[in-house]
Amino acid sequence: MTSMPADPRYQQFIRAIRASVPDSRILTDPLRTLAFGTDASFYRLIPRVVVKADTEAEAIAVLKAAGRLH
Repeated sequence: MTSMPADPRYQQFIRAIRASVPDSRILTDPLRTLAFGTDASFYRLIPRVVVKADTEAEAIAVLKAAGRLH
């Protein structure tokens, strides 16, 4: 992870998931997140945070953290 989003909500989310997901799989730098904002549609939404969960437990932890901050 090379940069932290300025929005405190995203900072809080990242702090919450660090206990479950290694920093190497939490992406926040603009160039890397740009690559995840593309699909086959006409729209492009660039995510501020991309989490590459490897296990079901990690995915559950990420979704719970996101739900708490919504």
